[in-house]
Amino acid sequence: MKQYRIAPSILSADFARLGEEVRQVIDAGADWIHFDVMDNHYVPNLTVGPMVCEAIRPHATVPIDVHLMVQPTDRIAADFAKAGANMISFHPEASDHIDRTLSLIRDHGCQAGLAFNPATPLHYLDHLMDRLDLILIMSVNPGFGGQSFIPEALNKLRAVRTRIDAHRAKTGREIRLQVDGGVKLDNIAAIAAAGADTFVAGSAIFGQPDYRTVIEAMRQHELGEEVLTVRNDEITLAEIAALNPTYLCLSPGPSDPHHAGITLEVLREFTGKLPILGICLGHQAIGAACGGRVVRAQTIMHGKTSEIETDGKGVFTHLPRRFKVYSFILNRF
Repeated sequence: MKQYRIAPSILSADFARLGEEVRQVIDAGADWIHFDVMDNHYVPNLTVGPMVCEAIRPHATVPIDVHLMVQPTDRIAADFAKAGANMISFHPEASDHIDRTLSLIRDHGCQAGLAFNPATPLHYLDHLMDRLDLILIMSVNPGFGGQSFIPEALNKLRAVRTRIDAHRAKTGREIRLQVDGGVKLDNIAAIAAAGADTFVAGSAIFGQPDYRTVIEAMRQHELGEEVLTVRNDEITLAEIAALNPTYLCLSPGPSDPHHAGITLEVLREFTGKLPILGICLGHQAIGAACGGRVVRAQTIMHGKTSEIETDGKGVFTHLPRRFKVYSFILNRF
């Protein structure tokens, strides 16, 4: 199952208390800490160097992801690796020899990535996919934080996702697809749908009073969850547990839940541990597992409807202000 990563960029943090900011955002659920490194040469801004990475390393219990916007790249890449970076990405235009820079990063024990500006073509990937652990798509022009997302980046994300999926099908290797620039609550769902799995966010997180609330909103309400559909007679309890699911949704096919594979075993094993939703005949299974007496409804009670009027916000953003919901009731205890 696809795992999303939220990587807050310290470019938007309070530098007067950077160590505290890093600890707080990790406690709030950040998966990575993202460094935007600028040299006032490749881009017109100057930010942080390896010494800051070394100072932050003891405070970071998650991987440190370094994005180099510098030229040349090799010396500074090696210095960041020694300072405690876990992933280092750079721009192909900034390297005299891309393959050599990738090898240098990997030889220092780090994962290696390539970063693409909005106008940078993707042909650099033609012969480098087997050398990459990460591909970073810039959705703003690099140099400053707080910029607006460039919508054309969605097409580039889709194109790279196609390449990554083809490479994984051929080799079994995973390559992360990261996006950086203008990522916020109101666009992260579209960005995820385009194929990104790792999201750099600066002011969208550090500009908020409660880091945990915004990270959870990004991860759950906007990203949603990947849905894995499996026949209930073709999976074991151990295999379900190994997937580490967030929710379970049951919709057994047979008319009798006792004939629906391991459905009842799943309920007995995971009730109280995970939220479990029953759809249609899944209601019967939940009733049976809880000791209820399952009987057929006297009539098929499809069609009971309720009308809901929403505020058009949050989870209702893309729904009509007024719509109907249908209740399906096929069991009683």
